[in-house]
Amino acid sequence: GGPIHLAVVMLSVRFPATPLLGATAGVYRLGLRRGAGEREAWVGDVAQGGAVLKVPATTGERFLARDVATGHVLLDFTTSEAEAQAVSIAPADVTATLDF
Repeated sequence: GGPIHLAVVMLSVRFPATPLLGATAGVYRLGLRRGAGEREAWVGDVAQGGAVLKVPATTGERFLARDVATGHVLLDFTTSEAEAQAVSIAPADVTATLDF
């Protein structure tokens, strides 16, 4: 593949209702830098079953969603080159199997 071209994308974060997670998640932008110097920048909160949080971003940006009450990471997502991207916050599946 060639170089990644930075493009403006629209990220939509949904939080479907679930009794397994807290009521609200905070969404944070980590940016393009990797490593210990990364800083999380809060971009907004999304409530369970509530409105979709729309975040303008650029290709290759990394976002985290954290449970506001516990700080646990619920979602770790890096944007692709697609113009519109949608992610959903969901409980981790504890019965998941990994195929290598």
